[in-house]
Amino acid sequence: MTMTMLNTNTNTGDDDTSNMLVSLTSNDLSTSVIEDDHVSPSRVGGKASSLAKLYAIKGLSNHVPKSFALTVDFFQPWIQKMKQTVEYKSLLMLQNDDDNVDGNGDGNGTTTNSTTTTEELLCEKLQKESYKLTLSKEQSNAIHKLVNEMKNSNSSWDGVPNNLVAVRSSAPEEDGTDYSFAGAYDTCLGIGLTFDELKNAIHTCFASLWNYRVLHYKQMNATANTSSSNNGRKTTDFIGGFAVVVMEMIDSQIAGVAFTANPLNSDRDELVIDSSWGLGESVVDGSVTADRYIIDKIKGKLIKQTLGVKGIEKRLDMVSGQAGSSGGGGGVIEHIIKENDPRRTISSLTKQQLHELTKLVCIVEDIYGMPMDIEWAFITSKHTDNYCLDLKLLQARPITTLFCLDTKMMTQPGERRKLYFDFNIISEATTTSPFTTMDLDFYCKVSIVLIGPKSLREAKDKNWKLYSESSDMPMFNSSTRQYCNMSHIFIYASTQSMSKIVESGAHTGTLEDFLYGMCDAIRVSIQEECGAISGIVTGYKKFDEKRRDEKLSKEIREEYEALCGGYVGDELMETNIEMYHLAKTLPLEVWNQYDHESMKSLAIRIETNLAEMGKSSTNNSNIDLPIEFLESWKLFMHKFGYDGQDQLFMSCPRYDDSPEFLLGKMRMNALGEVKDPYITQQERVAKRRAVQTNHEEDAANLNKLFHPFALSKIKKRNEYLEHVMWMRNSPKMRLANVIGIIRAELLRIQDKFIDSGRLEEKNDIFHLTIDEIDKALIDNDQQQQEQLQLMDIVRPRKVVYERALRATICPLLVDSRCRILQPDPPTFKDGEEPPEGTLIGSAVAPGIAIGTVRIIDHPNEKFENGEVLCATVTGPAWTPLFASASAVVLQIGGVLQHGALCAREYGKPAVSNINIHTELKNGMKVSVDGNTGIVKIMSSDNDDE
Repeated sequence: MTMTMLNTNTNTGDDDTSNMLVSLTSNDLSTSVIEDDHVSPSRVGGKASSLAKLYAIKGLSNHVPKSFALTVDFFQPWIQKMKQTVEYKSLLMLQNDDDNVDGNGDGNGTTTNSTTTTEELLCEKLQKESYKLTLSKEQSNAIHKLVNEMKNSNSSWDGVPNNLVAVRSSAPEEDGTDYSFAGAYDTCLGIGLTFDELKNAIHTCFASLWNYRVLHYKQMNATANTSSSNNGRKTTDFIGGFAVVVMEMIDSQIAGVAFTANPLNSDRDELVIDSSWGLGESVVDGSVTADRYIIDKIKGKLIKQTLGVKGIEKRLDMVSGQAGSSGGGGGVIEHIIKENDPRRTISSLTKQQLHELTKLVCIVEDIYGMPMDIEWAFITSKHTDNYCLDLKLLQARPITTLFCLDTKMMTQPGERRKLYFDFNIISEATTTSPFTTMDLDFYCKVSIVLIGPKSLREAKDKNWKLYSESSDMPMFNSSTRQYCNMSHIFIYASTQSMSKIVESGAHTGTLEDFLYGMCDAIRVSIQEECGAISGIVTGYKKFDEKRRDEKLSKEIREEYEALCGGYVGDELMETNIEMYHLAKTLPLEVWNQYDHESMKSLAIRIETNLAEMGKSSTNNSNIDLPIEFLESWKLFMHKFGYDGQDQLFMSCPRYDDSPEFLLGKMRMNALGEVKDPYITQQERVAKRRAVQTNHEEDAANLNKLFHPFALSKIKKRNEYLEHVMWMRNSPKMRLANVIGIIRAELLRIQDKFIDSGRLEEKNDIFHLTIDEIDKALIDNDQQQQEQLQLMDIVRPRKVVYERALRATICPLLVDSRCRILQPDPPTFKDGEEPPEGTLIGSAVAPGIAIGTVRIIDHPNEKFENGEVLCATVTGPAWTPLFASASAVVLQIGGVLQHGALCAREYGKPAVSNINIHTELKNGMKVSVDGNTGIVKIMSSDNDDE
């Protein structure tokens, strides 16, 4: 079956407008032709293409409103004119300057505050310019034809009788599987079906293409088209195509949205429906507290019903409104639902309507083969004299915010579920970042060190592995993370026993030879240090129990608090002390020249100065930074250049290859009132040693007859605190050093592969395994004709990895239907309901502080002095942020996690087990009580950064 185009012989002229106007609800449509160019997203946009697909699904055509699309071809002349404006060229130049800040196309796409303001002003001017665009003869003919076609089909409309339509954006990238652009573009409702009214609405939708919020969304999600010029600079064109949908206006009695997977916990077997009276706009914009229904799709049963307070009802204005000039009303008005009106609190949907809606949206999900976000509406039926409501489906798009598991980890609907534990969130890696293929491969190879074979080579020869590729095994690799299959483990170990375990806490030869040699060199040291750490954990737990024991006096609890910190020799703390002092050697006026987003420019300046300093000439006129700073910089990089964000990830940048990350942390130390961490450390050391001395004196005064070994025990304990407790970060830092050395070699190999055309861009090598790289090196050396096609291997892995990067959550526990398991919320005093704005967590570091919330997902993100650091979990790379924070709020973890230990070292109050992403927002003013575990929201002002 082929698709019939609209008749082009109309009274508006003989010009062919078929390339500009397409019917989305033609009877000639079928699912077999939806991928045809006529209704593909590239031609009619994502929203329009999805409507055409909905209409073509068997049994759904009667539920889809009559719709047409003005195609990308319609708007292309306008877009080309806009791209010739001075404003657009200036905006494009700003974008490309941001992407090429280091001059070689390796920018990170971030923008400074001044750049953002300039972009906003340019976007405002572009929007104004867009309204000046005039219609060509072909465009006018297309609109006239659209009016005629919709009027001719008006007798079959199920919408309003006044010839009103909705005009909605439909950009090619909109409503896709990766990005939704929800709320980015403008929509015009209740538009009169006249040439002038449509023209104005089309202008309004097109103007939103140039809105800064659209540009910002594309920046954040990297949806702009990027190419490289001959000089290696990246050129970004952030405007592609544009289209609009014109559909019959639905005057809904009840409307809302349906999610065919639960967006609250990602469960694929639960359906969530939000509903309210009138138009669905009130549900989408949050102007009412909608009714919410959670339905078990497998059993077809209602799991939970939450009825909201529906204080308003948005309806079409049938009298005046924005379409009033056509004499048919239009626009949207709000009706107040009075407090004594039962509709304010009763269910907006009946059981029968829930059943019908569930059935239809599940059909949509089955056809699309993925969870869907569907807008729906019930309207008064025209086909019966009795009051009856017909269901309409207005839009369907993939849900882009769900957590996803690999297919191999998923069980079928209705099957017994498996439980997976992502241990790297709270283990030595302490990260929520996805692993590349290289990270997983390396981790699997070196983890065998911890179980004690003679060498890694022996482990390979005997095929010893800790991690399987099968999700049925106790420990396995997914495509981007590592998991424990707890369903398998619980067969052999009880939940109680597992809980106790968790509580305790340039070269020659092949690349593989190099890796094994490096790891074997530190194997014995790491094993010895790990053995010592088991004793550290045991001792620390005893101190922590005493510190939190309310039966003891405040004085005794404070003594044990002092014993929990102030350890000299911790390499992580030494790194941050030297980082602070390095930051202070660079003059304040230099720091003030750069904001957080322009650290790469400062890094280039430092490298240029170092190059000048290295020249044999004694003329230092080209050096514009202090020699003391440059010398200290070189020394710091020599000692700590291997450090970085996720130190145990081979793919993650290090200070020596990405110095802008180091400078971002140094900037926080240089600006504002940040206390010298060395002074903080010495104060903690003095407190601990004073307590140790007091304990020795108390033990010496005990009756030796009854306590003969008291003094010797205390002295032994104190020696342990002085000489062993600092070791807790040593294995990780030692391994990070080795990984940094191996990474440097990988980058050298990567440059070689890029130069020969075997890899395309930086970081591609991290999507290969060690064995694949070795084979490729052999291909190069032997100049084999049939070389391993590296990019054929890399591309599909990059797609999976980039999808994981876009994930907004990394759950600790998730089952095989993607349901994210959350802990039971902590209780308030004696089980009472806490006051509004009071969040109950776990106290992990003492003290009380007030500050502004800043939610951070990665340690290189912008963070200002005095803000409250809010994170899912932290690792060593986060430590400099603690010096600047007023307090710390963590989503998971106990008193032995990095964030808790670091907060105590820096004297910052900290609370854990607070759901930061649902309970807190950037800009909120909060009080953090690390003594009681209570976070109080003092004001709800927030920003959208």
